[in-house]
Amino acid sequence: MSFRIIPSIYLKDGKVVNKNTMEIVGDGDAVALATLYNNRGADELIIFDISETDSQHDNNIGTMVSIADAVDIPILVGGNIKRLEDVKKYNVDVFVMGDDWKGKFDFLKDYCEVVYLPRTEGISTTQLKEELKG
Repeated sequence: MSFRIIPSIYLKDGKVVNKNTMEIVGDGDAVALATLYNNRGADELIIFDISETDSQHDNNIGTMVSIADAVDIPILVGGNIKRLEDVKKYNVDVFVMGDDWKGKFDFLKDYCEVVYLPRTEGISTTQLKEELKG
């Protein structure tokens, strides 16, 4: 049996945050954390953009680009890549959303593959964000 190591980083306003509390983890340096994962043998990295505003989203995108420049493992990005300008600017190959959004991002099909995956019962990023807002 073989295993793959795939750590995740949650970004808000360009900083690493705890996905449950939204508090900054350590000094919030996402590039340093991604580099640590890379150097310790991670097979790939998942980064979640949990921004709430366009400004936070733009900061997260900048951080993701910096991470991509710093590591040599594949990076998968999830959350808030919903704008056509992001898909074009960052040459997105595949755009994936939960099937509860089926059809809402079909406008991206001229630019990338759009895939709607079945939702995991009881898990919702949208619901998590709403609960954390209080």
